[in-house]
Amino acid sequence: MWSGPMPAAPVDLRVDDHAGPVAELRRLLDLQHLYFGSSPQSEKLALDGALLAELCDMMRRLDYLQGSKTSVWDEASAKALDAFTSTENLEARIDLAARTIDAPALAYLRKTFG
Repeated sequence: MWSGPMPAAPVDLRVDDHAGPVAELRRLLDLQHLYFGSSPQSEKLALDGALLAELCDMMRRLDYLQGSKTSVWDEASAKALDAFTSTENLEARIDLAARTIDAPALAYLRKTFG
């Protein structure tokens, strides 16, 4: 039995018993990049205008945000967005202070909840 330290692996994904291991491995690797990747600041999208309205509508449908149909950046929308993105493990992909989100996170949210 091995008694030394385990070798470090950048990513350890297992699909041994999956019916479609190659497709499942691709899906898991994509999630790994989504959850732990980052985009350069120049590729971050501003959370305002139509994008903020889209996300607020999404959060209303999912009961993260209550209230009127207005889509303004305020304490309620910031708190709802924090809860929503945290539930989806996207904390590293959104910056509430700078009011930005990166494109991969937005694409995931649109695909999953849009």
